[in-house]
Amino acid sequence: MHITHSPLREDGTREPRREANYTVSGRSGNVLHMAMDGEDRKDDQGALVTWDLVALDSDTYCWRRNDWPAGSCTGKVQRCRQAQSGK
Repeated sequence: MHITHSPLREDGTREPRREANYTVSGRSGNVLHMAMDGEDRKDDQGALVTWDLVALDSDTYCWRRNDWPAGSCTGKVQRCRQAQSGK
């Protein structure tokens, strides 16, 4: 899976575009389990961390690392208006 992300700053401008590739290893309900290609972060046991993309609704998701406590998630990520309109 390829994700492109350009966060909105408080002043209304966008941060530089970030891109990342993931290898999806499975799915559980509204959660995709995956590993980020080139990941170098490790958990307390020394294993590379994996990620869950948690779909909150059709336009919003958050990330959860495999070693975070149950129920933890990053801030919400909202699909940009441009992507929603297909432009």
